[in-house]
Amino acid sequence: MSSWLLLLPFAGQAQQAGVAETASSVRTFVQAFYGWYLPKASTGGAGRTWQTALEKKANCFSPELRRRLRADAAAQAKVAHDLVGLDFDPFLNSQDPDPYYRVGKVVRKGQTYMVEIRRVVPGTAGQRAVLAEVGGTARQWYFVNFRYPEGPDLLTLLKTLEKSRTTSFR
Repeated sequence: MSSWLLLLPFAGQAQQAGVAETASSVRTFVQAFYGWYLPKASTGGAGRTWQTALEKKANCFSPELRRRLRADAAAQAKVAHDLVGLDFDPFLNSQDPDPYYRVGKVVRKGQTYMVEIRRVVPGTAGQRAVLAEVGGTARQWYFVNFRYPEGPDLLTLLKTLEKSRTTSFR
């Protein structure tokens, strides 16, 4: 019985190490995505750079988020004279991207991880631009949603835009 007592602290340490390793894996995924994405957004402006990410990195998004973003892009493509879709970069929460962003805290919340994306402002800790919600497993992480400090999250916004397009075109 005393040998079990000796093993318990090691089991707890192993579990903590596994959680830290998973958070590190999530961080690596998010950093890789933003490392690829930010140069495109910075040179192309907010415009529709997110559509490039949707085309080139589709597996980085959950099926629902991918479907809703594609529907938004398709609706906007049909109406050249009016804005009926997203009017900002949903991954940077900006119309004019800052030159630098960094990945901040990674926190597990239920089955997903919340990852801070912070604008880098010289001389400050930076301002949180967006909270990226990441799901999946170490074999395949993907963005589930993006949460904004000042308003609704991306999925809610996409659902609202879809509903307004449906009622507007009746």
